[in-house]
Amino acid sequence: MNHTSKFEQAVLTLIPSDAKEWTPTQCDLLTIAATVDRLAEDLESIGRRLVRSIDEINEAVGRNASYISPLHGNYVMEFSETLAKFTSFRESLYVMVGAVLGPEAKKQFLASIG
Repeated sequence: MNHTSKFEQAVLTLIPSDAKEWTPTQCDLLTIAATVDRLAEDLESIGRRLVRSIDEINEAVGRNASYISPLHGNYVMEFSETLAKFTSFRESLYVMVGAVLGPEAKKQFLASIG
């Protein structure tokens, strides 16, 4: 599957269209961008599981349940850890785009990701 997501696509608009012209640093930018995109997708998935988990808790509490699965807490921890990774990689990508491609490219990059 040849799928590019938001961050990867934003980097692709700033580097040569011919992959043969890419520098190792530009390849690193693409790798980091793809990682940020993957982590964003992971956050969405974990978030959906967390919402379902909260719904299950609410339903169980409504039935006066005395036991709530430890999985519910695991979803919160997994979401928190993934969010920390996402934030770290995203900030690294922002800094790297500015350092490698310059401040104007960084402005264009930030504008293209919204």
